[in-house]
Amino acid sequence: MKNKLAIKLGGVFLVTTLIPFIVFGIISVQRAKKAAEETIYVRSAQESTQAAGRVEDFIRSTGVILEAMANNVSQFGVEAWQLQSIIDSYVLHLDRFSYLRIVDANNRVLAETPRPTAYKEKLSNIADVEKMIDARGIFRSEMYIEDFQPYMSIVVDIPSTRKDKLFLQADLSLITIWDYVDNLFVDGSNNVYIVSEKGTLLAHSDPKFKADVFRGIGSARYPSVVSKEDVSPKVIISEGWDGEDSFLVGAPIPMLGWSLVITQPVQVTFRAVRQLTWTLVIAIAFFCISVVVIGYLSGNWLVITPINHLLAMTRAVGRGDFTKRVTTHRNDELGELAIAFGEMQDRLVDYQREIEINARTSFLARIAAGLVHDMKHPIAIISTMSKLLKTKINEEGFVDKYYGIVQKEVGNASTFLQNLNDLAKPSKTNIKKVNVSETLQRIAESLRFKAKDDEIHLSSDIPNGLVAELDQFLFERVVTNLAVNAIQAVGSNGHVKIAAQREAQMIMIQIEDDGPGIPGDRLDTLFNDFVTTKKNGLGLGLPIAKKFTEEMNGSISVQSDEGKGTTLTLRFTSVQDTSELA
Repeated sequence: MKNKLAIKLGGVFLVTTLIPFIVFGIISVQRAKKAAEETIYVRSAQESTQAAGRVEDFIRSTGVILEAMANNVSQFGVEAWQLQSIIDSYVLHLDRFSYLRIVDANNRVLAETPRPTAYKEKLSNIADVEKMIDARGIFRSEMYIEDFQPYMSIVVDIPSTRKDKLFLQADLSLITIWDYVDNLFVDGSNNVYIVSEKGTLLAHSDPKFKADVFRGIGSARYPSVVSKEDVSPKVIISEGWDGEDSFLVGAPIPMLGWSLVITQPVQVTFRAVRQLTWTLVIAIAFFCISVVVIGYLSGNWLVITPINHLLAMTRAVGRGDFTKRVTTHRNDELGELAIAFGEMQDRLVDYQREIEINARTSFLARIAAGLVHDMKHPIAIISTMSKLLKTKINEEGFVDKYYGIVQKEVGNASTFLQNLNDLAKPSKTNIKKVNVSETLQRIAESLRFKAKDDEIHLSSDIPNGLVAELDQFLFERVVTNLAVNAIQAVGSNGHVKIAAQREAQMIMIQIEDDGPGIPGDRLDTLFNDFVTTKKNGLGLGLPIAKKFTEEMNGSISVQSDEGKGTTLTLRFTSVQDTSELA
């Protein structure tokens, strides 16, 4: 009965009931994972924003202190002993400052605290700093390291009735920020670092990486996550320098242009999500395996074994083996399929024989047509000249003329036969270093006279120093044939260009023409044997060029716009060593 196979397949397809369960499981896992990830993102963004705010508050409060000090200087006078008393008082009560001084616009120090040992001048020209003071009258330098301690120089404009402007300069210790970063997390899995606007590492909570602060390691290892324009935190997952993926959340510190980044291994961040995922995956997998085992045991006997037998026969036919036949004693749909397959085998055998006969006939016909076309003209000329030989042998110059014409036509016939021979068997290549530039320039020069005779403009753009490992003879033959084809294609007043250039590790050679171009539907078969766009010819030139090019480990391609022209491109591997040139 014809319904037997349908019944069997229906029983096998019952296992598809697991698909809704799998879909439901996948959706549930994805939703749970997404919800957990969003919670992690929000919590991490809040933590990074709070930490960045603490750092910014520390710098902002320092600016407020210095502004207050500047106002005190402005209110209480500008005598030297008064200035000295004010800055001494601030240093005594605020250990965040390592050095304070008051200077005028000419860099003259009016008051200062004792300078640290081996103090190095940070702001040598106060006039340059004055140009960078912001609207609030404050300038903040980049962080710098001195005696293995982090510092920042801050300059505040002091309101004054004097002609000369006064400035308050403070060297601020940032060790508090380092301590804050070190103590931000204590579980050992999280790390925090701060990078400057230029991408330089300023602080890191992991002692193993603190040395990078002193080395000035940039953002290649420590990405800032957020940009200067960002006003809210960003979260990314990035491959760390050690090859492990890391969860990074960055928060901007707008006042300074810095970024505070909290980092944690992805494995740690999503541990709970991963455990939930695996639990669901294991449950789904167990159910699926159970269904698959039951389905396999029943379906293998009912369906799989007969289909495999038919598949083996199909593959044998695909390999061209028509001797094996499908045998079956089934009376269901698979049995009918086997009978139809046997009938198809018989028809394929007939079709194959017919195709082989037609292919051989077509191939021989094309070769015969080519032989007639290419050999007819030389033979006709030789025959004509031979008849004239009886009557004009004594004429002056006739023998030389006859000899030249016969030699030319014999050469044309020989060239045609050589092309057939080149296509039929591999060439013997003699690969060595060839000066491509000189060879191309020589070919262009030799063809320029032929082009001029045909009223064609031949130009070249060939730089010096191009060297490749090629067969000198085959290379010259390929380029010459392609250039001659281009000259023949453009016609009178046409343009042909031979150009070359180095492209990465390759040498690219292009023969361009502004001829009629090649129809788009013929480009894919252009390099096949006996395919030509010319009215006369067998179409062996481009297949031979492709064969020779590939034997020299090169490639050839064509681009053409119908009505605009054609460009043939050769590519060969460039050689830097120019010794032992051919």
